Amino acid sequence: MIITNSGKTPALNVTSTMTMSYGLSSTPIEDIVKAIEPNSAGDTTRDVIFPGVINPLPADTHGLVLGDGRINRLKSGDDSLYVIGVIEYNDVFSPKIHRTMFCGKLNRSLTGFGNCQNFKSIAN
Repeated sequence: MIITNSGKTPALNVTSTMTMSYGLSSTPIEDIVKAIEPNSAGDTTRDVIFPGVINPLPADTHGLVLGDGRINRLKSGDDSLYVIGVIEYNDVFSPKIHRTMFCGKLNRSLTGFGNCQNFKSIAN
């Protein structure tokens, strides 16, 4: 996954955490997020991302391997694969920490990630 600073000033002290989660599609998104949500972005590396710069964001896969059985369950909709993370940064105007949480759910054709249903309401 990549992130881009779409603002006009540098993002300072950027930390990020992103992880993947695989489970039953019937599991409520609240339970998935609770199981893996970091206490904070937690990464000890503090980056600066300048305006317009594209930055890769690595994901912790926890050693997840998608064999034929899991792929078939993803295609059938029985199981889901999520990418969930948090990015924290501050800007040149204030020491206030800005926090952005995100969640993507792999579509059944396995071609891309869409928004996680009901995620916005629990991320706030």
